[in-house]
Amino acid sequence: MKASRKLGLGLLLLALAATATYEARMLRRQRGELHASRTEVTALERDVATARRAYAAHAAELKLAETQLATLPGPATADASTPERARRAELEAWAGRTVRLKRLFDERPDQRIPELKLLSDAEWLQLSRRIDFESENGLRTALAAVRDLAKRGFHYALGKAIDRFNAESGGKPPATILALAPYFEGTVDLAILQRYAIGRDESGRKNTPAWLAREAATPDPDFDTRAELLPGGTTRNRNPPLAWTDNMNERTRRATTAFQQQHGRPPTGYPDLLPFFDPPLTPKQAELILIQLRDREAGKL
Repeated sequence: MKASRKLGLGLLLLALAATATYEARMLRRQRGELHASRTEVTALERDVATARRAYAAHAAELKLAETQLATLPGPATADASTPERARRAELEAWAGRTVRLKRLFDERPDQRIPELKLLSDAEWLQLSRRIDFESENGLRTALAAVRDLAKRGFHYALGKAIDRFNAESGGKPPATILALAPYFEGTVDLAILQRYAIGRDESGRKNTPAWLAREAATPDPDFDTRAELLPGGTTRNRNPPLAWTDNMNERTRRATTAFQQQHGRPPTGYPDLLPFFDPPLTPKQAELILIQLRDREAGKL
């Protein structure tokens, strides 16, 4: 073979090899781009599905809010010329408050209690109608109100279990709160039941059972009520911020006696009693008592 032909054949082979290498690179690049496109499409599909679920949830909130609103009197300040617009704006605002209230527990998971799962959608809407989102005290009050309503959903079942146990034991208290578990109708959530403990009634009232079940702990003792359930169907909800302080019944009785001895009349409320606690309440407790009394008078609680 002549040298020129060999050279031409070599150049042809080199060209073919270069073309094959280029095509291989292009194929790998196209495959990479295709994979990236598929990944992007999958991510977009997930985003769309998430958005659809969020939209469906929001639509459900609006529908439920509309049902709830239909049972209430219309707002006095509604614009008579555009009633439908005003109604829609109120529904949107109400549903938005409900979503924001639920989101608070996602942002503050330490504020959760297992009873929250017992709340219905209608109860969430009921709770969100009037909330102060502008202050920390307002937010803590809202979270406590949610917990309080959720706990009340469990108290009926717990009260029935207490009565069944008490009847069988002849009035003797259970060794632990878990001893009540077999006395529930159906299965009881132990995570909820273990939030309570067996104790003695410290109210000083006559003719009351000697034992009770009370909440053992709470995420926010400054704002949460404390439930006490006695045999016979009695439930007491002690108000914050003193509900979680030991021996408050006895301390309050002593303060009441001291006030009466000095003034010759019974106190009208905690503002009268604050100077007579011995040992004194902490400045924080005194401040919270006055704030909560003010909020109750203003209709915020």
